[in-house]
Amino acid sequence: MWSKKFERCQDCGTTETKHLARGLCVHCYQRDIEARHKEADRQRWIAARTLTKDYLMEEYVLKKKSLSEIAKECNCTRQYVYKMIKHHHVPTRSLSDARQIALKEHKVSFEHQNGDSETVIITHEAQRLNDKFFSTWSSDGEVYYVQINVSKVYDDLLNLGLIPNKSLTMRFPEIRREYVRHFIRGCWDGDGSVFFDRAGRPVAHYVSGSLKFVEGMLEQLKEAGLSERTIHKNKHSSSYYFKFFGPQCKLLYEYFYKDVGPALYLERKHGLFRKSALLYENDPQRASSAPVIMEARYDPT
Repeated sequence: MWSKKFERCQDCGTTETKHLARGLCVHCYQRDIEARHKEADRQRWIAARTLTKDYLMEEYVLKKKSLSEIAKECNCTRQYVYKMIKHHHVPTRSLSDARQIALKEHKVSFEHQNGDSETVIITHEAQRLNDKFFSTWSSDGEVYYVQINVSKVYDDLLNLGLIPNKSLTMRFPEIRREYVRHFIRGCWDGDGSVFFDRAGRPVAHYVSGSLKFVEGMLEQLKEAGLSERTIHKNKHSSSYYFKFFGPQCKLLYEYFYKDVGPALYLERKHGLFRKSALLYENDPQRASSAPVIMEARYDPT
């Protein structure tokens, strides 16, 4: 064999000249590289004729096209488009303006790992914000991922107990009793999971980087009628977790979802909790350990 994969040069057919790469001999490979460079130079020359100041002012400034969109239209790289923008002294966008345009066109996304260790793609969308949303208490609110840049909303969240870089230091916030179960359900949708072990027994698992937060959540669940749980430290990360098993998962189901509409929870986790509850429909523990569900009877006075 002339090389590991080829019997001869794929261009000239020789076996006498040494193989270099991509099934080409030294001479053919060098010609190929030169041709590629010439083609790249030709494309840049064509792009340079297109990327005039007038063109960039029209497409980039007025129509607000992205560098990638212009590069695709001109058959060049976005780096070359940016080079021509600087060359022609075309005003560039601020990072804030660029992000707003990207949000409007649904181009801002990130990977998120949910409570079941599944990776999902979250796409940001620009939304008009009610800056008084966190000023009042309510159990309503659909499931969203948000980024907030409004100072009033930020201050309201701090007043509710949130803190910057919260993952390892946050505490369970002070919440009106009738809203506690809705808050915990939302936390469980984000950082909790429910599954069935090898024996077919349901398991509800919650994890957090803050020990104080986990302790506060368990205290609330205990007050609601759930059993005490042992808090475990993860050996491989700075996180803490606890689990409920068997009939306790049924009690969690009733605590989380009684009189709660489908817009307020993740359907997949609700389905698993419901499946676990059906296993213990006739379990006597249900009557003796039913969770206490606080209704909305809070008197602000």
